[in-house]
Order: sequence, then structure tokens, then C-alpha cells
Amino acid sequence: MSGHTKGPWIVVSNEESKFDYDKLHITTEDRIYRSLVPIAEVGVDYNEPLESEQQANAILLAAAPDMLAALKSAQAALSDGGFQGLLVDAALREIDVAIARAEGRQP
Repeated sequence: MSGHTKGPWIVVSNEESKFDYDKLHITTEDRIYRSLVPIAEVGVDYNEPLESEQQANAILLAAAPDMLAALKSAQAALSDGGFQGLLVDAALREIDVAIARAEGRQP
């Protein structure tokens, strides 16, 4: 799997989008500037509670590059040997699995 689009990612509302009107778009400022297709789209249903849920899903997707970077930082900090114990070991295993999934690898 190749690397993902460099962050930060943003959620673009329907009014700001150059693409489908009934979708929220996860994209970057550069992709908007260059008129490139969005990274991802989330369909919009304007009926609650679905609208709020779909907006929350789009925000979560847009945060993915930042969350991956934070996990890698936490992994490095916890792996340096200064922390020990079952809780640290368990946290590192969870971090390893999450990073592997985010990078398209088998955990």
C-alpha cells in the first residue's frame, strides 16, 4: 500500500464543494486548489439523527492523518524503555494493531 495523502485533511460542506452536492467531502486545501477529486465522501441524509452522525463520521475520517501521527509518537515514546509494565505492553500492542490497520497491513 502506498502512503496516504498528506494532511491536514478537512471536511468540505456541500456549499463549498465542486463535486456532488449531497455529500460531505474529505479533502485537502491543495486538492481543492488543484480541483482534484476528494479523498473520501460521506453521503448526507438531512434527517436527524443521521445528519449529525454523518457529519461526525466525516470529521473522524478527516482526523485520520493526525491520529496516525499521534499513535506513532506515542509508540515511540512508550517503546524507548522508560516505561514498563503490563499496561504499557497492552497499550503498545493496541497501538501496533491500529497503526498496522491504518497502513493497510495485517496486525
